[in-house]
Amino acid sequence: MKKVLFTATLRSHIGQFHQPYLEFFKDAGYEVHIAAKDNSNQKKIEISKYDQFHHICYERLPFKTENIKACFQMKKLLKQHKYDIIHCHTPVAAAITRLVSRKYRKKGLKVIYTAHGFHFYKGAPRKNWILYYTVEKFLSRFTDCLITINQEDYQCALSNGFSADMIDLVDGVGVDMKEFVKPTDEKKKILREQFHYENDKFILLCAANLSYRKHQDLIIKAAAKARNKMADIKIILAGTGDSEKEYRLMIKDFKLEDIVEMIGYVREIPKYMGLVDGVVSASRQEGLPINIVEAMSSGLPIIATDCRGNRDLVKDDINGFIVGIDDVDGMSRAMIKLSESEDLRRRFSEKSVNLVDKYSLKSVEKEMFEIYYRYM
Repeated sequence: MKKVLFTATLRSHIGQFHQPYLEFFKDAGYEVHIAAKDNSNQKKIEISKYDQFHHICYERLPFKTENIKACFQMKKLLKQHKYDIIHCHTPVAAAITRLVSRKYRKKGLKVIYTAHGFHFYKGAPRKNWILYYTVEKFLSRFTDCLITINQEDYQCALSNGFSADMIDLVDGVGVDMKEFVKPTDEKKKILREQFHYENDKFILLCAANLSYRKHQDLIIKAAAKARNKMADIKIILAGTGDSEKEYRLMIKDFKLEDIVEMIGYVREIPKYMGLVDGVVSASRQEGLPINIVEAMSSGLPIIATDCRGNRDLVKDDINGFIVGIDDVDGMSRAMIKLSESEDLRRRFSEKSVNLVDKYSLKSVEKEMFEIYYRYM
C-alpha cells in the first residue's frame, strides 16, 4: 500500500486546514500518516481519516534545542516508513522534513511544501531576509513542488530562482462557505438582539490573535480619532493573545470602553460576521488571511492594511479600503467613510461576494487535487 505523510509543527494545524486532503488520500487507497507536535490538550480540533499519528517535538522557534531531537525523530520515521509522498507545512517542520528526506527523494519520494506566508516579505526586518530567505532558497532544491498562497510569495520564489521542480500558486487553504453567507436584514437584526447589540450601531469586527503581528493597536488608535465623527461606532475585537493586556490598557487610557469591546476567543464567528457592518484587519504580515475570506463570503465590506495577503483579497475602493500599515489617520478616515454611506457598504458587499468564489474550499480543493495527481 502506498503511504503519504502530512507534517506540520503543530497537530492542530493539520486538523484545522488539511482534513479534506487526508480524506482525499485515504479515499485514494493510501495509508495516511501525520507527524507533528501533539497539542491536542490546548486545541480540541478533531482529525479523522488517518492511520497513524507520530509525535515529533517540533518547536516554532528555529534555534530551540528540541528541534535537534525532532531531526532525529524524523530520520527514524522516514527510515521506518517508505513514504511515497510527503506534504509539509509550517517553516520549522518543513525545513527539518526536507533536510532529512533528501536521500529518499533519490529513491522516488515526492516532497510537496506549502509556504503559508514566507517570513521574508516586503517591509520585513533585514534579519528575516538573512535567515529565512537563505534557508528557504537553499531548501527549495530538495522540494518537488513549492506551493505559495499569495502573489507576493509566488513572484518572489520565481524571480529569485528558487530551484523547486515546480512552483505553484494556490488560492489559500480554502474556506467552507456554507457557514459564511450574507444575512438578510431580518437575520442581522435577530443576531444583534441575540448578542445584545443595538440595531442602529455601526459595528466593525476584527477576529484575530491579539498580537504585534495582527496590530490591533492601530484599530484602537483609529477608533479614538474617529469617535467624535461617529457617535454610534462599535468595534469588536475577537481573540486572545500576548498583547491582550496591552490593548486593554490602551482602551482604558483612550476612554474607549463603550466603543471597543474585547470578547476573547469565540467559536461563533459566523454569527458575529452576520451581525456586523464590516470587518477590519490591521495586520503587519499575512499569508492569505482566512478571516477576510470569511468576511467576503459573508458579504461584508473590509478595511485592511496594505500588506501581503490582504492585498490579494481586498481591492481598494472596490470591495473595501486599503490603508497604510501604520496609518492611523487613514484607518480612521476609512471607518468614517464606511459608516457614513450605506450605498458604499452595499457596493463593497456585492463585490466581496463576487470575488470570493476562487478562495472557497471547493475551488482550492480542485487546485490541490490536480497537484496531488501529478505525483500519485
